[in-house]
Amino acid sequence: MEAFGSLDVVVNNAGISEDSKALEDRSLEEWSKVIDVNLTGVFLGTKHGAQAMKALEKPGVIVNVASILGHVGFQGAPAYSAAKHGVLGLTKAVALELAEFGIRCVAVCPAFIQTPLIEGMEEHVLPLHPMGRLGKPREVSDMILFLASDEASFLTGASYLVDGGYTSQ
Repeated sequence: MEAFGSLDVVVNNAGISEDSKALEDRSLEEWSKVIDVNLTGVFLGTKHGAQAMKALEKPGVIVNVASILGHVGFQGAPAYSAAKHGVLGLTKAVALELAEFGIRCVAVCPAFIQTPLIEGMEEHVLPLHPMGRLGKPREVSDMILFLASDEASFLTGASYLVDGGYTSQ
């Protein structure tokens, strides 16, 4: 706000993964760390972004980056899956609350994207994508740019998959 005098778009895009192990072998500390970054972080970015946008009394957009694992489960990732499901619920609730202020809230749900987050998992997750490849960061950012644009001015409260067909199975 100080640097640009306005806040038009917030993109909440932080996430960490978790070690794949049995549920009973997970500590509360491990669970909480994943929930804190992947869900509470989105809540805080959304809260403070909405507060600033409302103070400006002008339309804005909040884009929450969730995951396909907000739509489906994934063995070995219970905290991550729970957090991303939570991001989708948060997005819907916030969209309803902020609509009257002209502030939209949407979510993007990427599949496995070629980033350091999935390093070492590529061979395992590649066959899960019917398109036969992993997504590229640019494909996710293009969706975010579209959702933040005026061309998407009637979109709020929904999530948009960038998944190469993953969730169609």
